[in-house]
Amino acid sequence: AQKAGKIGYTGLSGHRPEVLAEAVKSGEVDVLLVPFNFVKDESAEELFPFCDEHDVGVTIMKPIGGSLFQHADICLRWVMQYETVSTICVGMWKLWEVDQNVEVGKNPEPLNPEEQDWLMDEKARWDREYCRLCYKCEPTCSEGVPSRSLMILDLNYRRFGLKRLMAQGIDKQIEGTAACAECGHHECVDSCDYHLPIPDLMQKIHRTYTPIIEGYKKREAAA
Repeated sequence: AQKAGKIGYTGLSGHRPEVLAEAVKSGEVDVLLVPFNFVKDESAEELFPFCDEHDVGVTIMKPIGGSLFQHADICLRWVMQYETVSTICVGMWKLWEVDQNVEVGKNPEPLNPEEQDWLMDEKARWDREYCRLCYKCEPTCSEGVPSRSLMILDLNYRRFGLKRLMAQGIDKQIEGTAACAECGHHECVDSCDYHLPIPDLMQKIHRTYTPIIEGYKKREAAA
């Protein structure tokens, strides 16, 4: 299609830098869309050097962790320090966020020492909680807990709201996480490349969302 003049460039999107690197080496790709932020930062070493070598453009998604991270301006400026990055695709919810992000793009000031220290502290915290959406795991929970989908529950809750999640049976999924407190198998941890403490995170989800769901059901019953 490109040779026929039907398209100008060929793009590819993916979540795994090592796979995208192989695509770049093929010489068939002009631009990539890849997740990259101060927690999911593997692309800096596993992908960007090959993009520079083959003159491949790089567009970044999830620069603020799918809206989970605080201080979007600092997160964006961290990404912008990498010259390989051509474009940042930022998810925005409010008009003022558009204005704020445009200002960051116009005047990308280097991170100061205090901001760098804050990012290091945040990285240490999120390293043990943040699902990178690498899709390498093979969840085989003996209790049937869908840990992979629940790992991004906070994100989906903010995106779609509880009503939509309830229609998808999220209340039943949350009930299953109660078993994680007594689980001694930990297949989920063994399946995770980042060895996240998934049973602990599932218990946290259970504690957080059980009262929210109960409150929702009471309101619906009273309506």
